[in-house]
Amino acid sequence: MAFYSTSKNVSINGNLLTAQCRDYDHKWVSSSIDLDEHVGNSDGSFSLYEKNFSHNADQIQLQGATLTAKLRQRDGKLVTASLNLNLCIANVNGRLRFQKLSESVLTKGSCYSLERSTLYGLCLGLDGKFHKRDIDLNEYYENVNGDFATGRHFYYSARNVRIEPSNDSLLLKADLKCDHWYSSNNWNADEIDLSTCILIRDGHFVFEKHDGLFDRDGAVTKFFERVPFLGFVVAGIHIWAGNEEYGKRACAICANSSIVCCGIVVGCYFGGPLGGAIGAGITTWLAIVVEAQISGTIQDPHLQAQFEEATIGRYLYETLRNALAAGAAGYLAEFLKVLSEVVAYWLLKKVADALTKGRLPHEWIETERKFAELKAKRSTGRGGRH
Repeated sequence: MAFYSTSKNVSINGNLLTAQCRDYDHKWVSSSIDLDEHVGNSDGSFSLYEKNFSHNADQIQLQGATLTAKLRQRDGKLVTASLNLNLCIANVNGRLRFQKLSESVLTKGSCYSLERSTLYGLCLGLDGKFHKRDIDLNEYYENVNGDFATGRHFYYSARNVRIEPSNDSLLLKADLKCDHWYSSNNWNADEIDLSTCILIRDGHFVFEKHDGLFDRDGAVTKFFERVPFLGFVVAGIHIWAGNEEYGKRACAICANSSIVCCGIVVGCYFGGPLGGAIGAGITTWLAIVVEAQISGTIQDPHLQAQFEEATIGRYLYETLRNALAAGAAGYLAEFLKVLSEVVAYWLLKKVADALTKGRLPHEWIETERKFAELKAKRSTGRGGRH
């Protein structure tokens, strides 16, 4: 954004913004944009979710990058409003372009606090300044037998209510009253990420339900994003609905699963099950790289945090996961756990032998005896289950 720093001779004539913008070759290019296509009047305030602001405006002026005007309210009164165009207008290679403003509470707000059930914070307004705003969470969240859900009146059955802000989440935490067959007076500690449904729009807190089964953060939507090739269709739906960041998330996840799927299919065709495992191993690194490239363009920290860093450890883990059947994964985990105990003991024994020149002190002998008992109990337990 911030077109003003790479533009000159910026002016406005009614609804038409014109400027000379520097392109990638450092040449000056004349460009213009019709602000009526992107900016509207919401009861005397600028809004990026309506259009044709100039139809109900007087004294339209430009002061630096700030658009000012007298906007007409519903009762007919004219009030002064301002909009910092640097927030939504960008210079893209010498062309003025409108870019949708992020609505995330993680990037457009700060200084959050909670008093009873009311969330307070500073929200970035369209004038480029932070304003104190609030929203009563009790009107949008409920207690479902000890678990948070979107609804109403959670506060009346909650205690120790608090928020926990971080770079990638804004958690609402509380002990919620719940009823179980074994107890009629029980409390369950639960949390919910407010950044999923609490947004900052035109400088104000707003609530939009996005965690339903088929919503953009719903369980069904996330499931189909992971389905090879079908996830690209979900990405297209996100983008069509105006959720470009969520479309990038779906593309990144689906690209990963689709590449690995192709590797397994090709490997199985030429080499059977062993070839499929090899294909999974060969393509996993490529899938992770492609996913990282796509997810790296996501600006929303809430979405960015949903992706793991591309590391050797992740590559090894995903290769094993892709190559093994679901039932085999648990068996492998148990095997590796037992193997780690044996290897750790073997290494410690070697160190002790080297330090004592083969003469084990009483403590090591006792440790060896206890380890033998542990192995015997483990073997007996497994035999009993069979």
